[in-house]
Amino acid sequence: MSEDYCIYKLLTKNYLIPLTIIVGYIGYNFYQTNRNESNSGDSSIDDEPPKKYICGALGEVSNNDEELKLIISEYLDKQHDYTGDFEIIKAQRQVVAGIKYIVEIKKADDETNTKLSFIHRAWKEDKFEDLQNTSTL
Repeated sequence: MSEDYCIYKLLTKNYLIPLTIIVGYIGYNFYQTNRNESNSGDSSIDDEPPKKYICGALGEVSNNDEELKLIISEYLDKQHDYTGDFEIIKAQRQVVAGIKYIVEIKKADDETNTKLSFIHRAWKEDKFEDLQNTSTL
């Protein structure tokens, strides 16, 4: 049998890729339409956009993100034996083999800002990989 009649090649070249694009486009439009209709009549819905993770892209994180505060607290406790209060000045995240955080914090008992860079892997026993930090705690 000739290679031209292979089902996989026929599907990927002629049908599967365009079909995937069309289904994705229809699904996206359906989601946007339903989201806009549900938000139009109810003013009590929080208009904050959902969290977005894009592989490889560095994105800003809100300084008030409770999940981020818990992750940083656990990181500081395990990696630097620091359990005091802190304030998040600036935070970014990047999806890699885990989530890479680049965070600038201000400790409650210190006036200087501390920059931290680490990878959080929630599924591992050793959850944190410490990257090059610009200062010590």
